[in-house]
Amino acid sequence: MRPLNFCRSCGQDFTSRSAGFDAHRVGEYKSGDYKGSLEDWTPNQGRRCLSVGEMRERGWERNDQGRWFRSD
Repeated sequence: MRPLNFCRSCGQDFTSRSAGFDAHRVGEYKSGDYKGSLEDWTPNQGRRCLSVGEMRERGWERNDQGRWFRSD
């Protein structure tokens, strides 16, 4: 199956761009993505992807094709 809304940073696929792909990115826009550990990250250090655990905690689920979506 071809990826629909694939994120090159974290390797996850989403059901839509606005409700999925864009929403899984957090932090302030800077010149690049944050590459450090989650424990040391603060929003002003740049953008990053939510971890799988963070997405699940926030109500994200995977559909039958393995693509992430928010159930709310």
